[in-house]
Amino acid sequence: MLASGYSQLAISRVTGIPQPTIWGWQNSLVSFSDQFNALVDTRAAEFRAAKDAVHEQQVVMALQVIQEALSGEMQRERAGDSYVTPLRFEAAVKLLQSTFWKQQSGGHKQIGTP
Repeated sequence: MLASGYSQLAISRVTGIPQPTIWGWQNSLVSFSDQFNALVDTRAAEFRAAKDAVHEQQVVMALQVIQEALSGEMQRERAGDSYVTPLRFEAAVKLLQSTFWKQQSGGHKQIGTP
């Protein structure tokens, strides 16, 4: 739970383990606390890696939606008396605008409408 960002107090509330015990695991008994902190660091790295993998997959999916629009395979959707851009296209553009992908691709290029 520490690795995923929970505070000691939040962990105490959720698990019922006294907060001083959690603090002790993290800060006392040199050999145990070193092992404990190493495990927290390992788990935190695993959480970051999983988050990054999910994010990369979302970017790939967004790029596929953009490609579908560029190739003409995507049609505007009827909304009452008019036609609108499909929601999946708008979501793909927003994802790409808000992601690190924009910086990696040059950062200065605007994607879609502001």
